[in-house]
Amino acid sequence: MKYLSVLILILLIFPLRCLDAHGYVFSKSNNEIRDNVRIDLYRGYLTIFYQSVYQGQIAPHIRNMIDADADTVLTKDEIDHFIAEYKQIVNDSLKRLPFYVGKSKVTLKLVDVFAPNLEKDSLLAPLKLEMLFSANNLPVIDGENEIQIDPKLFFENSSQFVWLAKKRVDFTEQQDKVTGRYLQIKMFASDGIKFLSTFPGRIRQKNNEISIYGVFYDATLLKVEQSKVPKFRIKFAGR
Repeated sequence: MKYLSVLILILLIFPLRCLDAHGYVFSKSNNEIRDNVRIDLYRGYLTIFYQSVYQGQIAPHIRNMIDADADTVLTKDEIDHFIAEYKQIVNDSLKRLPFYVGKSKVTLKLVDVFAPNLEKDSLLAPLKLEMLFSANNLPVIDGENEIQIDPKLFFENSSQFVWLAKKRVDFTEQQDKVTGRYLQIKMFASDGIKFLSTFPGRIRQKNNEISIYGVFYDATLLKVEQSKVPKFRIKFAGR
């Protein structure tokens, strides 16, 4: 598959080292951010739902950012305050990362973040988060339409966590470098929309579903100039 040689950099997962800044010792665990993404496309809008797992060194760094009083206990107030701040940061960033429907720019908005296990899990446990994004006023016409998305857009939520962790809790460039990112996308169309083609990925016509998976990124590709990264292109017919 041609797009594999262009889009995908396979990141070798290195053994975890001691996180000296906080005194935690990690072993026999991968540094990974895994995102399972569901996109639902409608005539006038779309929604994007993330189920994410942050594993390895990034997970306790995120918890340390939330733990405002550094007592190793995450309270509902601390979690709510951090999520509200994080939503604002992500939404400000998304304004600079539109995608296109035809020639029209469309901006995603982070609607909500769900973290049901944050108060219960240990500091070193994998961090599980869910996020809901939406984009309204999609200019879908009768006939053929095309969505073009810079793949970096799908990593923006996790990239903001990494950026904040570097700024606030000494998450290092080396720790970022050995953190692999895995993305799996499934896209579904509502009645009145039929998928015609996708790059990359494949269409399952029976379910009117697109699957894009097995995409690994490292920090190098995420820093490539936006104009040099091939876009995800999805053509569909509106009727």
